[in-house]
Amino acid sequence: MIDYNELFKQEAFKSINPDILEKFKILISNIKGKNTNEALLYIMDFYNSMPKNTNLSKEQSDALIKAIMLQLPKKERDNFLNMLELMNSIF
Repeated sequence: MIDYNELFKQEAFKSINPDILEKFKILISNIKGKNTNEALLYIMDFYNSMPKNTNLSKEQSDALIKAIMLQLPKKERDNFLNMLELMNSIF
């Protein structure tokens, strides 16, 4: 079982705006056990809800991705990484 209180104490999360971090915590609870397609819909909603000038550092983004992956079923994690790679190549 993942201790999210400990997870969100990581250095990468300390400098994220508290409002965004709260929305991320909601995202994490919403995607638990979902397949990649379902999770991506929640993730897109999360990113669309962020203020326009908000940028996450590589460290913050990596920490968020790790937290998301921990919520996905094991068989969906590779699909999620493949989808992220595809999205990064497009954007």
